[in-house]
Amino acid sequence: MIPGSIAAGLMGIECYYTEHSAAQRGAISQICRDHDLVATGGSDFHGPEVRAANLGSPAVPMSAVDALRARAAHRPALRQS
Repeated sequence: MIPGSIAAGLMGIECYYTEHSAAQRGAISQICRDHDLVATGGSDFHGPEVRAANLGSPAVPMSAVDALRARAAHRPALRQS
């Protein structure tokens, strides 16, 4: 699934996520390294009534933000229909 997603424009995979274990983060980070993808993340916070996630947790390294911005700057513009 990953090679096809990369061919379709995938630039990263959510690695830093509140419900991922340390082992899952490690595995996803390795997939990102293996396929030259950006390890992204977020809290997936939609309000306390939706999920018990904490806004801003887990911390996403600034290097992930910088890598995603750099990758996006070199990506061709998407065509709109």
